[in-house]
Amino acid sequence: MIKTFIEINQKNDSKLGDFIRKNLSASLRVFTIIIGVVSVSLAIAVIMLPDVAIFILTTLLAIGLFVSGVRRIGFGLTQKKISSVIRVFRFSVGFVGVLLSLFVLFVPGIGTTFLLLFLAIGLLLQGVSRVSIGYVSKEASLGMRAFYLIIGLITLLFSAIVIVNPDLGLMTLVLLLAFVLLVNGIGSIFSALLGIDLGYLAKRE
Repeated sequence: MIKTFIEINQKNDSKLGDFIRKNLSASLRVFTIIIGVVSVSLAIAVIMLPDVAIFILTTLLAIGLFVSGVRRIGFGLTQKKISSVIRVFRFSVGFVGVLLSLFVLFVPGIGTTFLLLFLAIGLLLQGVSRVSIGYVSKEASLGMRAFYLIIGLITLLFSAIVIVNPDLGLMTLVLLLAFVLLVNGIGSIFSALLGIDLGYLAKRE
């Protein structure tokens, strides 16, 4: 299925794909893959180790949000050829994510539920970022836009559930956020392997 998806997008967007790949450097793609692998690994660790103390699981999630935020900050600072609005938005989302994750890591005494809410807010903003970019990238193929939108909507939905229903139980909240981190990590790896960043296809100034 993935092979078919790639073939369809390469067929429909050959010239556009050349433009994107030319602007996504090899180092940036490797960086994105590394961040994605770290996010996926942390999410799987949380999901597979439910008996570990909630505090440790929350710490793993915070690290995942931190590395994801660093990725967005990196994109915002280095990708000069995309819209300044997209760059500022990505940088802002990444910066807020990093701040929230650092708060969770270094101020653990306020209670686990509050810490999870902070993480959920950070992930919610990442969902908004993906949905926004997927929506405004009119030149991209329907498949790639749908890819961004689906991941963004999943992120928004599960993060919102955590924010709106903090009484679900700590383990349930942790698993929901781990799933969000897992989906976003897979999305980052997939995008980097294809050499595609829809931020380039948003309206450029």
